[in-house]
Amino acid sequence: MSKHILRKLQQSYAELQTARQEAYVFSQEALRLSKQAIFYLHENKHKEASHALRDAEKRLKKLQKIWRTFDRIRYEGSTHAALEEYAEAKTYYVFVEKGRINEVKDFEVSDEEYIGGLADVTGELVRRVVMLATNHDGAGVDFIHGTVETIVEHLLGFHLTGHLRQKFDDAKRNLHKIEDIRYQLKRQ
Repeated sequence: MSKHILRKLQQSYAELQTARQEAYVFSQEALRLSKQAIFYLHENKHKEASHALRDAEKRLKKLQKIWRTFDRIRYEGSTHAALEEYAEAKTYYVFVEKGRINEVKDFEVSDEEYIGGLADVTGELVRRVVMLATNHDGAGVDFIHGTVETIVEHLLGFHLTGHLRQKFDDAKRNLHKIEDIRYQLKRQ
């Protein structure tokens, strides 16, 4: 084997490792900022949530640029986690701002990542229901109940397995929590 081939392999592998490290940093930052956006929405800090989402999108664009050169990075666990968290945050943001669930089109979010984010957003909606019930907002609770019920109903048709099945089971539990809160609110 020639030294030229070995040097070329070594350089190529070193470039991949550098790209992987950069991608990991951008993934973790995007994940953190997406979580922060959700937290801000629970605190009714919509402007801060918007800024956090925009910052997450900037990190994801940098990540996307890397995976266009090194396609294997698109399938790394950290990339997957960042995009799933972003899908959850963006879905929740649009729901809080506009009262509906929209498709996430900003990035190449896979169906699996979007399904995971959609299932996870039901947990955020439970938190929102608790706040609404505390303020005796039955109409708001009913609206979110209908939204989560629709999400769960549609996810039923996917025959999910693995980690998505666990997320779906969590979504079903979240629906039951909302139903319990709704029942208690109507009894008052």
